[in-house]
Amino acid sequence: QQRPLAEVKNDVRERLVQQRAIALAQAEGKAKLAAWQAAPASAALRPPVVLARNQPQGVPPAVLKAALSAPAGADTAAWTSADLGKDGFVVLRVNHVLARAEPDAAQARQEREQLAQLLARTESQAYLAQLRAHLKAQVLAKKSTDAASDAGK
Repeated sequence: QQRPLAEVKNDVRERLVQQRAIALAQAEGKAKLAAWQAAPASAALRPPVVLARNQPQGVPPAVLKAALSAPAGADTAAWTSADLGKDGFVVLRVNHVLARAEPDAAQARQEREQLAQLLARTESQAYLAQLRAHLKAQVLAKKSTDAASDAGK
């Protein structure tokens, strides 16, 4: 049923304010990005942080992805941004890309094992998808683990 306006008024106002705040943050972030790209010396930035996929330093995944995909090099800096949705908009300057440190033997073995597991899982999923396509099979509903364990009791 439709709720009266008086009942939903505050919710609607909060959503509208949030949407406008997100739009303003994005516009301000894009303006700062353009200004800082034109005049890098005018940028007011936090101290630099070294980021890596295995050491994200607590930054959101969108920021990490933007930083690692920025077109920076060993000697060239790059500006980029990340949209965090309701959490804001981030402007990043990637100062330079560091070479990866050579992993020790244990870490290298662990990375090889993880890659082998990932490859096996990917090949298994591709094989199952191919079988489903070839046999025209489809999964209509998945059993929940709770229902299966309750049925066994």
